[in-house]
Amino acid sequence: MFEHPIAKTKTSQVLITDSTSKTAQKAIDNLYGQALTAATHQEVFDVHRFVDKYDIDAARNFFSKGTDHRGQLLR
Repeated sequence: MFEHPIAKTKTSQVLITDSTSKTAQKAIDNLYGQALTAATHQEVFDVHRFVDKYDIDAARNFFSKGTDHRGQLLR
């Protein structure tokens, strides 16, 4: 994946400084099927921005279907 000798290839870690750990955890939890029912509108927006920025297709597909302010799919 990484071909150049940069910090990411040497440590196998990526430092995320533009999102909170809470946002990252909510995104991961959502990938494992946990709905964003207790999330505020801002938290749902932050999770959407996070999964879009870090190119997490499974979560992006969930959001592209449309969700309400609780992260529940719109029907």
